[in-house]
Amino acid sequence: MAATGATWQEIADQLGYRSRQAASQAVKRLGNRNPPETVEQARAKHDNALRLLQRSNFTRYLTALQAGDDGTALHYSKEIRSTVAERAKLVGAVAPSQAVVD
Repeated sequence: MAATGATWQEIADQLGYRSRQAASQAVKRLGNRNPPETVEQARAKHDNALRLLQRSNFTRYLTALQAGDDGTALHYSKEIRSTVAERAKLVGAVAPSQAVVD
């Protein structure tokens, strides 16, 4: 709820805490019990999600090609290309380009 902009008082009221401080402390305790994911864990999770999207889009791309629907096939080919590029960035396979400013 806090991530969506709710105040601590709104969270307390909604979830039955006696005060906004009690709601805040409950969130802190939860955070202490569940440490944040590591960068490697986050990268693996996001790569897996992108891999699933890539696979799904590739299936749709092939279906469109077989149906002779070039417009839809082109749409999915662009999505696949974008997903492949995002996955490459995610794993560090793309070196940043150097910009020269005059």
